[in-house]
Amino acid sequence: MRTRPHRTPLSIKILVVVWSLIGLLQLATNSRIPASGITLWWLTTLSAALGFVTYQAIALWRLSRWPIVLQSISFGLILQNRHQAGFDWRAHYPLLGIFVFVIPTALYFALVLPHWRKTNWSLFGRPYSPPENQVEVFA
Repeated sequence: MRTRPHRTPLSIKILVVVWSLIGLLQLATNSRIPASGITLWWLTTLSAALGFVTYQAIALWRLSRWPIVLQSISFGLILQNRHQAGFDWRAHYPLLGIFVFVIPTALYFALVLPHWRKTNWSLFGRPYSPPENQVEVFA
């Protein structure tokens, strides 16, 4: 198995923890059992969302590029869906759009994109393996 010689940067570790907590918090608030009871659609949606949050955390921690690509696509879809819904949140709540969407997106990319060269195209990333000869690394 191929490994990577460098550790996961601290900024990505912080981002993974905070992003996972935000995702799990959103899941907890949006996953109330419907009045009709537990349905297959509800379980499927909940498990897909939990799987997405889990994949993002694991793959980003192991420095895969796919979570960054998927997050970019989801940000674009959010903007497109809000525009197509006929509700222009920027006109009604300009500060809400900045604090809820623009600042978290900018922070996400500011913490992740400086480490783009360290990332890889492996689906789940690669594990960290320290170099065998530490003297060569620090020489």
